[in-house]
Amino acid sequence: MGAEVRESDGEYRNAVRLEVEALAEGLTRVLFGDYDAVLAARTADPLFGNLAMLGNVVINSARNALREQARLAVAERARALEFYVERERLQALLDATDDGVVFLDVAGRVRSCSEAFLRLSGLTRAQLDDCDAAELAARLETLRPDPPDTFRRALLPADPGSAGQLVLGCTLHWPQRTEIRVLSVRLGGAAGAEHGRAVSIRDVTLIEDSRRFREELIGNVAHDLRTPLTSMLGFLELLANDALGPLLDAQRPAIEVALRNTRRMSTLLNDLLDVDRIRSGVARAVRVDLARVVGEAVDTQRAAAAAKGLDLRCESPATLPVDSDAQLVAQIVINLVSNAVKFTDRGTVVVRVVAGDPIVVIEVEDSGIGIPEVATARIFERYYRSDEPARREPRGAGVGLSIVQRFVDMLGGHVDVRSELGRGSRFRVTLPRHRAR
Repeated sequence: MGAEVRESDGEYRNAVRLEVEALAEGLTRVLFGDYDAVLAARTADPLFGNLAMLGNVVINSARNALREQARLAVAERARALEFYVERERLQALLDATDDGVVFLDVAGRVRSCSEAFLRLSGLTRAQLDDCDAAELAARLETLRPDPPDTFRRALLPADPGSAGQLVLGCTLHWPQRTEIRVLSVRLGGAAGAEHGRAVSIRDVTLIEDSRRFREELIGNVAHDLRTPLTSMLGFLELLANDALGPLLDAQRPAIEVALRNTRRMSTLLNDLLDVDRIRSGVARAVRVDLARVVGEAVDTQRAAAAAKGLDLRCESPATLPVDSDAQLVAQIVINLVSNAVKFTDRGTVVVRVVAGDPIVVIEVEDSGIGIPEVATARIFERYYRSDEPARREPRGAGVGLSIVQRFVDMLGGHVDVRSELGRGSRFRVTLPRHRAR
């Protein structure tokens, strides 16, 4: 009996050993990638059948886990490759631009830059490697920017959380004079998350030199043309008024055409000179008699008003001392009255000066064609001209009223217009009576 038990125990242990070996073999096959491995009981004992079933559950779980891990690894490699390709594409685009661009992360450290940035800054990629904003600003100071704090303001803005753009201009003095424009932009996500900052540097030396040359050329030409044109206009007016003898009937139309176009040239020339004055941005403040300044400005337009049969009146106090720029005030009045005469065929043009303190008011009211409502919001824009196809007068450059707006701004005032089609317009200029001299 004891021998039978021992023999039975040996068989049982052998069966257990076989089942464990089968389970280990199955798990090993799965670990080495054989996901189709299946365990089967090698004996008829239900205990071992349940053990094989549990082994298959373990194998199936491992198989699923390994497959998911492999899928995630493939997806991660695909994302990494896509990120690498996108980064290389972005770098290629950056290097193809003429602007120097540098990107900083949320911590303010340099992450990438364009070749143009290296060229403009004179730095190398090694010098920029993991450089922070403060270090970069200090390195860029060697370019001797004027103003000297330009790069620090761009890289370390006072309000780093601002979503707006910061545009700065400065001149570099090393290795040669270079005028640049610096744009600093906060990079933020859709939900307002901070992604860092992008700073670009654009070389505008040629653009600025060309602009200055153009402005100086226009200013010099305008000044040089004013004297001969004034003489031409004076003699043509004498001829048209028969002051130098009566004209023949065949001569008068030609003189009138020449006079009309010379006046137009004079107006355009004055506009150019006014634009040059605006560019200087200087408004002087001296004690002047506003009533006299306005009266003299109105007198310059009386001949044009009389030629159209208009009644040009000036209603003003006898005297009105103010602290202002007489030249700018006179040009404001001349432009407004000239505009009123041009667009009034019959009736009156009235200029009023209203005394007050701390402000004075100048109004120019006409009984002309009026301004369409859609145009009143844009009438002071440079080069804007309301379409009036029925008008026969030569069209100007469209800067007269924009010059009025700029001169009024330079004097610290305000201008507005009220108009009604077919009934006329009223321009109202409000100026401070006293300005610091």
